[in-house]
Amino acid sequence: ACAIADLLDISQIIIPANASLLSAEGVASSLLEKIADQQVMMPLEVLCERHDTLLNELVESASNALTSEGVAADEIEIARITADVRMKGQDSSINVEAADASQIASHFDQQFEKLYGYQPPDRPREVVSLRVIGREQSPEQASDQHLNHGDEFRNRTHHLYSGDKWTDVPIYHNNGLTSDPINGPAMIEARNTVVFLPDNWTAHRSDA
Repeated sequence: ACAIADLLDISQIIIPANASLLSAEGVASSLLEKIADQQVMMPLEVLCERHDTLLNELVESASNALTSEGVAADEIEIARITADVRMKGQDSSINVEAADASQIASHFDQQFEKLYGYQPPDRPREVVSLRVIGREQSPEQASDQHLNHGDEFRNRTHHLYSGDKWTDVPIYHNNGLTSDPINGPAMIEARNTVVFLPDNWTAHRSDA
């Protein structure tokens, strides 16, 4: 990236936290998700009465889809539960959180006002569909815990060819970077990304 920027006379590069998410490693380490949804087309009051039964069926469906992909049952979590809700007689619906049946109406009213700028009229609500998103749990990144901006951080090096010569360059971890600049040549590693910093570049962390 820095070499291309030099050719184009670009002096600043922004590198996202997950810059290589679509690389082979990124795809392999991404979390598997499955969506189970069901069209219900019923008044909100009826949905609230049948909420738990319908929800349990969708949770089971999403969980089964994950286990069929090799995810262990104890590594499955429910990421989101939502419903598409509309006022009776309307064509368009609004997707709202639906884990708690008693809160669906208030979630709908809040989203309606946010979208249209006024409180919804006093008309019956109906639920178009109910949706559950299941996914495998994120593994703990134990490998990140020993990497910081202290002595262990500075003592790690890698022998590589840079600037027409072989040299040992320090390896930094993005979790340990601060707003203080580091000078190239250096390597900056993260879970899904490794960035090489040439000797005529500096880098720093930005939370903007």
